[in-house]
Amino acid sequence: MKSLLQRIDGCLLISDFGKIVCQTRRDSRKTNHDHRRVQIARGTTICPGSCRTAARVPSELSRRISHGGAPFITESTAELLNAKRVGYFDLAGNALIDSGPIFVRVTGNTRRNPVQRKLKFLFRPRSARILRVLLYDAKKRWHLRDLATEAGVSIGLVSKVKKKLIELEFADRSRDVSITKPGELLNEWKRNYSYSDNKIDLYYSAVSPAELEKLLADAAKSQRFRFALTMFSGASRVAPFVRYNFASFYYSGSGDELAAELQPKPAPSGANVWIFIPGDDGIYYGAQNVGDVAVASNVQLYLDLINFKGRGEEQAAAIRQQLLGY
Repeated sequence: MKSLLQRIDGCLLISDFGKIVCQTRRDSRKTNHDHRRVQIARGTTICPGSCRTAARVPSELSRRISHGGAPFITESTAELLNAKRVGYFDLAGNALIDSGPIFVRVTGNTRRNPVQRKLKFLFRPRSARILRVLLYDAKKRWHLRDLATEAGVSIGLVSKVKKKLIELEFADRSRDVSITKPGELLNEWKRNYSYSDNKIDLYYSAVSPAELEKLLADAAKSQRFRFALTMFSGASRVAPFVRYNFASFYYSGSGDELAAELQPKPAPSGANVWIFIPGDDGIYYGAQNVGDVAVASNVQLYLDLINFKGRGEEQAAAIRQQLLGY
């Protein structure tokens, strides 16, 4: 590929979220986003911090850039490069090449390896606590200390997450923490999350899902255990869209107590009771009371449903459109 690209004047190779690295002939050097030190010539390979950085180079240089490549180019970045009349290609197979008689356009391919090391950090349970707080009210600006207190994590972790969000262009560079692109952040999260990541115990109950959910709420009042409806059980309370035939909820408490109250039977197949055992209490952040029943946050409902094949995507889309708004 390198030999092919070197035949294209002004070709730009772009690494994921790194600093600018200019490589002219066989010598390479690092710069601090100083485009005045960049010389573009035949055979030059340039790796800026992101495709967006490339699209902001001075006009006298941008006229010499014809195409850009990266491990992955998001839809929004592709639109930006297209507006700048810069072609692109990535390792997922997306491309826009318009050179003389050649025109190629391929869109819609996703990351071949969606859980990249640079992104894994953001979606680990402790880091995800911070994201839940930020997405709960996406327009709010947070001081680091206040955000750490609200999320129940250290200031050091908040600082690291903030740095990563800025690096990925999901947040601005102000002293506070504020999400500038909540929709893109949520899209990245859904690609790195599945409801099946949770421990799920499957049971069968003779009562209907609606009746079981009421029994669960009553038992929680007397036994004082923590729970929150999720999947279709939760969605039916806040944005009903599809019918469902199984109850699902997060539960933190004694299994014996729950069994005594609901009397479910283990059922590896044909289960109509799905009990999610959270690996981190952050899952309960933003839980809402709807008709005296605890329901997981809208963000959590969306994440749990979006990758569920049984009409989960439709229900998730309804939640996002009606309740999230980004």
